[in-house]
Amino acid sequence: MKNLDIFQIKAQLNKGKSIEQCLGTANSGEHEILKWIEIRPGKYSFTLVYHEVYNDSDQGIESVYNFSYVLPDDLYGKNITESKSVEEILNKAQSIFGNSNFYNEGFLDEIINEI
Repeated sequence: MKNLDIFQIKAQLNKGKSIEQCLGTANSGEHEILKWIEIRPGKYSFTLVYHEVYNDSDQGIESVYNFSYVLPDDLYGKNITESKSVEEILNKAQSIFGNSNFYNEGFLDEIINEI
């Protein structure tokens, strides 16, 4: 799967669709934790959202989007920051998380299976 270039990122966000970036996994005692960020377009700005879920695949749940959140209060992710421009929110994401490989929303299941 190919990551999005800047033109594809702008096109997705301008269509009102989120983009996502897998941050990998971590272990918390008995549980594997999957982490990712999302850039979510709003009416006047873009929001950088952090997600952290338990890997519930051993319970028969097949999609990362249906896994249990580590912190129940962050049921839809934790808002980190927002910005009015695509370039600025991408720069913030890279400075905080250090990666620039974004994919269309909904592709995390495929990406996580490759980890």
